[in-house]
Amino acid sequence: MSRLATLAVCAAVLSSSIVSPVLAAEAAQPDTMLVVTEKSLDCAGRYMTAMHMDDTMKAMTESMVASMKAALPQVGSAPERAKIEKAIGIAMKETMDEIMPRVIEDMEPAMLQVFDEAEMCALADFYESSTGQSIIRKMPVLMQISMD
Repeated sequence: MSRLATLAVCAAVLSSSIVSPVLAAEAAQPDTMLVVTEKSLDCAGRYMTAMHMDDTMKAMTESMVASMKAALPQVGSAPERAKIEKAIGIAMKETMDEIMPRVIEDMEPAMLQVFDEAEMCALADFYESSTGQSIIRKMPVLMQISMD
C-alpha cells in the first residue's frame, strides 16, 4: 500500500497544476515555447530515478494484479482459481515489464513540455537531496493519514 501511496504522490507532484483551476489555466498556456535540451533530458531522468519511479510502477502493477484477483468470481475449485490467479499475475508482470520502461522513458520528454530546464534540474536536485529523499519516504505516511 505504501508504494501505491507513493505513486499517488508522484502523480500529484507531476500534475499539481490541476489542483487549482486557476493554476491549470495559467499552466496550459506557457509564455514561451519550451526548448528540450540534453541537460533538461538528463535532469528529467535524474528526477525519475530520484522519485524511484521504476519501483513505484512495479508496486502499481502488483496492486493492479491484486485487484484483478480479488475481482474474480468465486466459482470453481480452489485449484482452478489458483491457476487463473497465477496466469493473471504472469500475464500482467510480462506486460508491465515490457511497457513500463517505455512509459517512464516517454514521461521524461512529456515533463519537459511543462517544466523548463532550470525547473527540471531544480526538481532533480531537490529530490536527490537527503531532504527530498526523506520527503519521498514520508509521503506514504501522509497519504495514509489523509486517507484515514
